[in-house]
Amino acid sequence: MKSPVPISLWRNQRGTASLLLLFAFSLVFGSMALALDLSRYFAAQSRIQEMTESALMFGAGYRDLIDEGELEPLVRDFVRQGIEETPFLSISDDALALSRFSLSHETGMETVSASLTVTVPTTLMAGFGTMEPVAVSFSGTAKANVRNQEIVILVDRTAEAGDTGKLTYMKKSVRDFLDQLSTLADADQSLYVGMIPFGNEVVHVGSRRDWTVETDWPDNEIPPVVAGYRDWMGTLEEQRWCLGIRSGSSGEDDAPPTENPFPVILTVDHETDPDGQERFFINTPTSCTSMPIHPLGNRIHDLKASSDNWTAHGENAGGRAMLWAERMLAPEWKAAWGGIGSAPSPFDGIVQKAIILLTGSAHSATSGENRIFSETCARLKGKGVSFYMIDYEAPEGMTALMKDCVGDSGSYFRVTGPDILKRSFSEIAHSLMTVRLTSLQ
Repeated sequence: MKSPVPISLWRNQRGTASLLLLFAFSLVFGSMALALDLSRYFAAQSRIQEMTESALMFGAGYRDLIDEGELEPLVRDFVRQGIEETPFLSISDDALALSRFSLSHETGMETVSASLTVTVPTTLMAGFGTMEPVAVSFSGTAKANVRNQEIVILVDRTAEAGDTGKLTYMKKSVRDFLDQLSTLADADQSLYVGMIPFGNEVVHVGSRRDWTVETDWPDNEIPPVVAGYRDWMGTLEEQRWCLGIRSGSSGEDDAPPTENPFPVILTVDHETDPDGQERFFINTPTSCTSMPIHPLGNRIHDLKASSDNWTAHGENAGGRAMLWAERMLAPEWKAAWGGIGSAPSPFDGIVQKAIILLTGSAHSATSGENRIFSETCARLKGKGVSFYMIDYEAPEGMTALMKDCVGDSGSYFRVTGPDILKRSFSEIAHSLMTVRLTSLQ
């Protein structure tokens, strides 16, 4: 009996089954290839987004610390390394490739803009010839600023600093640093900076009569204009005068002057000339410098102008300078300093407080400066103050004091020349700033 189905038809069915099997295999393999390529694409997209964020943070953080012509290629190389060295499996020799990158900022603007495009090659789908490499692009902006900071800068302007030529470079580096801070200061003026150009232990604080021991105030009757001294004119309140060291334990702590006033180092004397005219003289010892200290304030350009007038004077009383930095940062002194804005704020960690010391000489050997320096530093560290010590070829003993003071609460820089000095201040400015993304798409 003949079969109702021709044998040739059975053969055709076997061929159809092979085609169906091949189709099913291609579908499964293609789905796997697509899934793999999609997973690679999303992984690459995530990596590219991370590198865009890093480029923005890098660029914004160093915008004012690196020459403009050097910043863009530096960040480009950083991004290229992060993109093109990222391992991704591929059946071809192609890998992620940075095809476009730009970094820019406008003069006077606080933000930095960056955009990049990366070519993401396919792997298994490329084997089917059905999918070309995909371009992934991101762009965004970031902003760097210094805010919620109270910073006191102590600068060694001793006779030794002047004789060795260091003071010239110190003045320039401080001016450059103040320019950087001024650029990075947030619009809400939450950055306050104080300045102490220090030499001898006697401190010029300007006319602060309410800080002084009442009996120390000169009681001579003087006319509105003090005559007889070629350098100084005007009323007593307008003259240069300095404070001495308080007696007792508060001579070395941060007790405000309302609790324990200071002796004033100033006298007003007079004499009668041959014509019977009384001539009045304001007398101060040579230890009283003409360079005042500046309490915390937000007028940074005023500090820059003041630094132009620094001259070498006296010996290194860095312990007393550190003590006055503590008094600038102490909230108990707010009324004494005049209550400038919110500064000085409490030691509660909400506002970061920092002391920057720049010195190139050793402390005076006869005034206990080493001990005062170390004790004051320890108190301030206990209150959460950070330290940045710039050691401009100071002697070994001073170097040890500075390193010990820094500990884990800041940074120490050993400087051997003007270029390193400038870089040290740039690193400090970078460590003080906050960088945040303002947009990313």
